[in-house]
Amino acid sequence: MPASNSPLWHVALARRGLALGEPLFAYEVCAEGVERWKTHGGLRQVLALALARSGATESAHVAAEAVYKSGHRDAETLGLLGRIHKDLWQQHNDAQALEQAIRYYQMGFRREPKNYFPGINAATLTLCAGRTRAAHRLANAVLDICFKQLQATPATANQLAPLRRPAQAAHTPAGGKACKDYWLLATIGEAALLLDNMALAHAAYRAARQSPDAGL
Repeated sequence: MPASNSPLWHVALARRGLALGEPLFAYEVCAEGVERWKTHGGLRQVLALALARSGATESAHVAAEAVYKSGHRDAETLGLLGRIHKDLWQQHNDAQALEQAIRYYQMGFRREPKNYFPGINAATLTLCAGRTRAAHRLANAVLDICFKQLQATPATANQLAPLRRPAQAAHTPAGGKACKDYWLLATIGEAALLLDNMALAHAAYRAARQSPDAGL
């Protein structure tokens, strides 16, 4: 843990607050830190996330845009902007906000092509925008990433692979441990829904519910 006189200490404490479902606490920690380290990108990034999770979407938008304009173009910042624009779209039925959300998530996916988080968000929102073919391409790309990660847990891979590509099921190793990664399994479920693969979606969500993090 960083020392308490470090901006990284404030970032770590704020992220802990967010993990516990306390965005207002996280915001207060970050706001205190920003008073001392005004240009620290990590602090300002988590502050914007805390605002977004608190429901202060417009303030979160201003804060996140400032981080982006200061030169922070990492996948986390892009994902944060995608999330904020998604909230703006849902709150105001703003088609432009939806397009901006898709744009930021796609940028994040290009920045980190092995990261399924921006990919699945881009896929879902692209389908919401009515572009089914593009959404399906993204969903399949996300499944490729997820099933590659599932290779480390053959029991789950052996269960889910036949539901995606039956012809390749014989190549999946038998036995081994099961996947306990809630977000990986839930992402497979979401991508499967986008592709109308109800069998895979059902199996992936059922496995996700059995993971230790399912209640978080």
